[in-house]
Amino acid sequence: MQFPPEVADQITTYLYSTVPLCHGFALGEYNGDRRDQWTDFISCDYQPVAKVPKGPDDKRRGQTRRRRSPSSAFIGNEIDFQSLLNLRLVSRAWHASASNTLAKLMDWSLCFESEVSWVKAAACFPPLNASFSHYVRSLNIKEVAHVRSFLREHHYDPSAFEGQDVTREHMLLNNYRELAQNIDTDTHGIVADDNSPLRYDKRAENVMLRRIFDSLVRLERFSISFRGALCDADYGHNAECYDLEALDDVMASVAHGLRSPAFQHLVDLRLQVPCTHDVAVLAEAMSQEARDRLKHLRLKIVDATGPSGDRSYLHEWEQQYITNNHSYQDGALTMADNCVYTPSNLQTKYPNREHQGGLWALVRSCHNLESLGIESTHYLSLDRLDWKKGPGSKGLKALALRRVWTDIDSIMKLLSLDTGSDFSQSSIRRLDFSDVKVYKDGGTWSTLFEALVENGPDLEWFPMSNLSYFSTHHDDDREKMGDLVGALIRKAGGQRGYPFEHCNYDADD
Repeated sequence: MQFPPEVADQITTYLYSTVPLCHGFALGEYNGDRRDQWTDFISCDYQPVAKVPKGPDDKRRGQTRRRRSPSSAFIGNEIDFQSLLNLRLVSRAWHASASNTLAKLMDWSLCFESEVSWVKAAACFPPLNASFSHYVRSLNIKEVAHVRSFLREHHYDPSAFEGQDVTREHMLLNNYRELAQNIDTDTHGIVADDNSPLRYDKRAENVMLRRIFDSLVRLERFSISFRGALCDADYGHNAECYDLEALDDVMASVAHGLRSPAFQHLVDLRLQVPCTHDVAVLAEAMSQEARDRLKHLRLKIVDATGPSGDRSYLHEWEQQYITNNHSYQDGALTMADNCVYTPSNLQTKYPNREHQGGLWALVRSCHNLESLGIESTHYLSLDRLDWKKGPGSKGLKALALRRVWTDIDSIMKLLSLDTGSDFSQSSIRRLDFSDVKVYKDGGTWSTLFEALVENGPDLEWFPMSNLSYFSTHHDDDREKMGDLVGALIRKAGGQRGYPFEHCNYDADD
């Protein structure tokens, strides 16, 4: 019996295997496997687990022992690749159906720094293969590392500027030597490599990348990730730096893709770029029609060099500054001479905070978003966003924020929880906040927690860490936070159904 093509397509879409997300999917937290946490965050299924009743065997030495299940209320989906591949061997009709399903669900990855990856890509795309491009719906450009190829070792030496009327910061930032780094391995630290060049020639790769973009027919999801940059103050003023010419070349290639016909079908865009200026550059390549089509947008900034670029800088030098410098605590330092952490050449030219306007302008122009992630290094100002959902849109269902300044009203408005919203109840399902700091007169976190309990019936997941204020503290927030987390745990079927390892709230009783 031969099924109609639409029936066969419907059958193949059910060839999934489900995986309980027992480690959760808090962004930035290690989850014990290699799953894409952002994909789980915006799309995993939610099925509250049944409670395990207590039995007589649960009494041991006068204490109550709760039996735990490896289950979770959050269920991730995985493609059953082998079944789909086997199905392609049955007949031409099933071959076509299974191939279409694979095209829709597979994430095609290209590692920019891997010669093997480029060889495989050459075999899959024109001119060697003219038909493969029709199957690619999701493309992921991984680990663009050659653009961050060297570090600057700064030295403060007033004698080098004798007789010049310059600032202390000028003396520090303009006296340095450049040392090459190896791009093949990520040591999570700053290690010089005398055998590596300061600059890499990737013109051939950029030409091929544009050729791939031009050959695509319908791309629905695109992501690209650049390697981040850090400071190391243990052995002086060291900062990882970018080859600005190489960075511009890759950005031009990506912008070329965003203008191409295939990218006009995008609904999911994920950009992990060095600085906020890069977001503005790529946004210029997107038409308003393309922005209106976006449902999911994740913007991640990864150049953490310079003052206040990373939370770890505060921890490492806390004793030096915490007692007399609120700007350091608030992540507001901008002058390098007030801090041991020097900026990269990119941050010197395009400081993240000074060039954040283009990032917020892009988000503001995407009126039909369902998922939004803003993750930064230097604190950005969420109150500059003023996002409004488009006609027919129910608003955000997932929101992730990291390293932003804000007031509570801005968050409430973004989640449709403010009194001026079109809907009495928010559509939000997933939240993930880390290092979100409220202005001194920007309201209290307890106001948001109460609003979510009362008007967020669909909320399922809200890991939170380092939610704070500008050098102030409010003692009433923890109680309201406990009420919210307790409600989420009970909704998921108990603690085992809400797998966030940092949540110690017990709502089984």
